[in-house]
Amino acid sequence: MKKIYLILSVIAALAVLIFLASRFMPAKYITGLLGKDNAASSLACSYPVKVVGDSMEPYFKNGQMAFFNKCFTANDIAVNKTIAFKEGNVVRLGMIDNIEDLPKGLTYKVIQPNRKDRISDVAISQIVAVYKEDFSDQAQKETAGELSKPTEIKMSGYNLSLPAGWQIAQGDDKQTIFINAGETPENNFQTYLALSKDKIQSKTIAAYGEYLKDQIRQSVAGVSFSNENIVKINNREAFAMEGYVRQNQTNFKILTAALKGDGDEVWVFNFNTVENKWENNAPVFEQILNSFSLK
Repeated sequence: MKKIYLILSVIAALAVLIFLASRFMPAKYITGLLGKDNAASSLACSYPVKVVGDSMEPYFKNGQMAFFNKCFTANDIAVNKTIAFKEGNVVRLGMIDNIEDLPKGLTYKVIQPNRKDRISDVAISQIVAVYKEDFSDQAQKETAGELSKPTEIKMSGYNLSLPAGWQIAQGDDKQTIFINAGETPENNFQTYLALSKDKIQSKTIAAYGEYLKDQIRQSVAGVSFSNENIVKINNREAFAMEGYVRQNQTNFKILTAALKGDGDEVWVFNFNTVENKWENNAPVFEQILNSFSLK
């Protein structure tokens, strides 16, 4: 039980990076510093946005936290893609309806699903992040708020069970973010779990854990670590560490566990919550961890 509690106390160090690095580290530096196509850069490139109002329904609900990718390329900006863009000092969300090649350059005609009468002309310089996935029927179903019962998640490499109130906020082959959509945000932040797959690259699980710490320290100043241990999660070796950071007058409990998978794979669980909600969330993460299985 002590080991389980430690794991539940350490699953989010990189998840805080999603919130902090995404806000304060310029996108152009992330892949140069952390590299491409790995767990650390994927997490740091995430851009969380709190949805305000009902203009993006049924895809995003008022008060929901949505995770976008700020390390996008021009090829990622396409018709039907959902983007976060700046109008003055305000970040808004919208879907690209069409693209016009005007004398002043490419202009993206952006609409909001629940207010299609409003069309915004957006220049590429205004786009701050792009939602990674198009909205499939399943994504619409999840974001529409069908959160009353546990959800069995079956991904290409693993299965797990999400408790009631949780949903997938973002997912691809490298990273999936699960968010507690039923939780009231605190300072624009909601509890979430990020699960990433990486290559251990012939490192021991302990050496990989040290590598993760280095990536975190390079991205977020002031992060402190404690309670570093080699533990077992569902009979698989894992490196677990507990961390803490204070940002914008908010105390975060940050936890990370790197679980050895099959072959050269390593699965990185990252849990982040504000410190005063840790006791309520700890049993939830134990439940999620215990449900995780590789295919």
